[in-house]
Amino acid sequence: MLVIVISAIAIIYMLTIYTGSGNKLSARATRIIRISLFILAPVLIALITISRYNIFPRGYWVTKAIFWSVIFMIMVLFGLGNRAALGKIERSIYKFFYFLPLAWIPFLLIPFFGFGVGIVFYVAFIGDESFIKYSDENIRIQKTGIRFLGPDSPLAIYVKDGLFAYKDTVFSTGYNAAKDSVHVRRLNDSTYFLIHYAPDNYQVPTGFEEYKFYINSTGNSLQQIIPKIDTVNTTLPSPIKIGDTIKLSGGYDYDPLYLKTPVASFRTGTVIQFIKGQNESPAAVVKLDQEISGEKI
Repeated sequence: MLVIVISAIAIIYMLTIYTGSGNKLSARATRIIRISLFILAPVLIALITISRYNIFPRGYWVTKAIFWSVIFMIMVLFGLGNRAALGKIERSIYKFFYFLPLAWIPFLLIPFFGFGVGIVFYVAFIGDESFIKYSDENIRIQKTGIRFLGPDSPLAIYVKDGLFAYKDTVFSTGYNAAKDSVHVRRLNDSTYFLIHYAPDNYQVPTGFEEYKFYINSTGNSLQQIIPKIDTVNTTLPSPIKIGDTIKLSGGYDYDPLYLKTPVASFRTGTVIQFIKGQNESPAAVVKLDQEISGEKI
């Protein structure tokens, strides 16, 4: 999206410089763009206003597309539009927005403040497909910002309803785009099971956190599932020995590679030797009973 925006602005500037300012479009073409602008501008203002109340268009790109459509039409009207079809005050307003992208460049160079404001603008009006972590006909899960001089911004869940989507809830912990991941399993039309995998987040000591999300819940729509670790007996009745047959499941990842191809909930195998493991505990080398494959195997 950023590349498209910069390219479009550059093309408008180059056309204006190459052909000279004003009267490059016919009066009819200028009127059509002007009418389109008068229709979209109030729509944009309305969308920005309702977003203050956590109500957004159903599609992630709608507000961003309308915003840049308005900006591009203003720049075209000033740089290439027929002056006879524009009023004096109207043209002055268009002139301000025409040169605004150029003024934005030195503003971004202001230490800390300029870059911080630029990030807020980028998230709100440019966006990135990578922000969307999950989306279906009912909900959308996306990042709420970009980390800058502070903790990672959390994920938010948007519930879709007709032409709009409202921000239902925000996760309590931050989401690191480089290290974290989220796994979503749809249980039914109104209930979702979510796992936020965060291996290096001090707020998540176990490395992951599990939630259930309920659409149109009368109470708390996002409920964290806290495992009762103290009630689980993790001791073995006897030590593992070479030659023992064991069952393997789980792991540090919520979607372990060794359970993927072929898909299974566990693997069985035989202990063939012990090697030095992490910390002081030895690690068992297990020969699986079934061949598996994968990118890293």
